[in-house]
Amino acid sequence: DDRPRRDDRGYDRPRRDDRGYDRPRREAAPSHDASRDAHVDVVHERLQAEAIQADNIADATFADLGLGQNIVTRLTELGAEKPFPIQAATVAPILEGRDVLARGRTGSGKTIAFGAPLVESVLRSQAGTRREFGRAPKALIMAPTRELALQIDRTVQTLARSVGLFTTQIYGGVPQARQVGALKKGVDIVIGTPGRIEDLERQGKLDLADHMCELGFLEPVQRILRLTAGDSQKLLFSATLDREVAALVDEFLVEPAVYEVAGEDQDSGTIDHRVLVVDHRDKAE
Repeated sequence: DDRPRRDDRGYDRPRRDDRGYDRPRREAAPSHDASRDAHVDVVHERLQAEAIQADNIADATFADLGLGQNIVTRLTELGAEKPFPIQAATVAPILEGRDVLARGRTGSGKTIAFGAPLVESVLRSQAGTRREFGRAPKALIMAPTRELALQIDRTVQTLARSVGLFTTQIYGGVPQARQVGALKKGVDIVIGTPGRIEDLERQGKLDLADHMCELGFLEPVQRILRLTAGDSQKLLFSATLDREVAALVDEFLVEPAVYEVAGEDQDSGTIDHRVLVVDHRDKAE
């Protein structure tokens, strides 16, 4: 079986290899070197992805998918008048409460694909109830970097505000006082990076015990997801679905709906990668 090894703490953890960090077990690599050089990008071996054809969703609207009018109006104001393929495929199953695993290249519309139905789901879960001061968040979105977390928040926050919900950002590199203050007042959706999320949880400043939706990745996220309710809905959206992500799928996603955009090439000529090599003493400047 290719699931991560179960240890004596009662939950599955990836095996630690000789490179000093945790990776899920994988089948032995073929003998030729080419396979080692190429980046492995797979939809999990045991999960069949449903390819989304653009012409199949040509007439779909966000309202047809189940989003409320306030959110639909806000999406239109943001320039999203009709769903992209990844959005058309995933909004409905998310609203149904299913776990979702989806792949879409940079610029394919993943943030709205999970952000809009997440806001709608939180709104529905609070229907007829009074939002209390100091309430625990109902949804957690995790991103690998502060920059991506802020980018996601720019979209999710404006959708949340359109229906009276509150978000906050939690990330490292800045004092935590403002973030802790927002949590004390009570927010509905937390968007952040794993390091600061774990830090505030250990301090008792962030309560993850409620039912939540997650967008997760890799080892620190496994620790965080194990703190949340076992029956919470989990959403995993990525530009790539490789074998490292498979460990999250195996442990946390229950019979997920799996989607990828048909014929999509992950390479993009519109992205430039730049590296700045900076001496540590010059970092602040």
